[in-house]
Amino acid sequence: MEGGMDRPAGRDAVIKVGRSTIEVLRRFWDITEKTPGPSKGVKYPRNRFGNRLQTLAKIIRSKCGLEIAALDLTSWDHHQGEGHTDGR
Repeated sequence: MEGGMDRPAGRDAVIKVGRSTIEVLRRFWDITEKTPGPSKGVKYPRNRFGNRLQTLAKIIRSKCGLEIAALDLTSWDHHQGEGHTDGR
């Protein structure tokens, strides 16, 4: 199959990306599970969003090279209910 996944180079690329993904997930696990909790006096909301903030803080403190992060508070889709001129 010309250019398809049957070519060894295609399989090798998939394997390489898969291994890289597993390495990143292992690093994320190490950071989130082994990094100490909040500094003394720091308080997070006791809800799902607060938990996400704590996880993000751990990642930032690990100095792993994070360049951008995003968290959602309720839902990622801010377009819901918006209209052309009569939207909320």
